[in-house]
Amino acid sequence: MAGTFDMNAPDSASARKYTGEYLAKNQGSQKARTQMAVEILRQQATLDELTQAQIARLCKVSPSAVSIAMNGHRKPRPAHIGRAVAIFKKATPLQRVKFVRDVGPDAVLDALQAYLD
Repeated sequence: MAGTFDMNAPDSASARKYTGEYLAKNQGSQKARTQMAVEILRQQATLDELTQAQIARLCKVSPSAVSIAMNGHRKPRPAHIGRAVAIFKKATPLQRVKFVRDVGPDAVLDALQAYLD
């Protein structure tokens, strides 16, 4: 149960530590990632410095909702990204398909996954 003390848990100095950035970029096998989850659940490893997006996902809210609650507004979008978004929103479905073909579906899906993380 959260917030309880376990006499059998290793002391925090000897426990392995995983950061949010490490978890987000981890390309280990499914078996290795499953073992990592087991270590965390058994308190043999700790989580440090989770990203805002990771915490938002755990709490089942959007990262932008967390930004608004913390700062009173969403993080500002860089100007070049704003222009690209405006162009994409104005594009026809055929133009969007051409964009995906030009950039490559893998790049689009990688960007979508990074956004969701």
